[in-house]
Amino acid sequence: MHADQPNYPERRGLVNSPKRRALERAFKYASWLLLAAVFAVFLDYLVDFRPATVASSYRFIVKPLALDEARILRQDNLAVLVIRRSPETIARLTTEPGQLQDPDSLRSSQPAFAANAIRAREPEYFVS
Repeated sequence: MHADQPNYPERRGLVNSPKRRALERAFKYASWLLLAAVFAVFLDYLVDFRPATVASSYRFIVKPLALDEARILRQDNLAVLVIRRSPETIARLTTEPGQLQDPDSLRSSQPAFAANAIRAREPEYFVS
């Protein structure tokens, strides 16, 4: 020991003791586990590991909807807007395409069945 450093006799035994090495090892393993857990949570939010069939297999019952009624359906933190259109609304969508921003789906990404002014497989229902 140098003369300018204080002498702590109670700490001299822990500098390179097996107990200290075991504590350092446990801290290192716990740190790696915490880092792996944080990475796993981040990766789960970044990438959806569910197969596409699971994500698109939601079934909702929409029969009790009245004409021109909108309803938000929720399942597993998924919110889906469903609107049941009246025949008048469907007629307006098809006869007045100038009122729509993108009637031919040229600027928006739509599935092949919804690339039209009605934006739906079945004209009676709008799903978003």
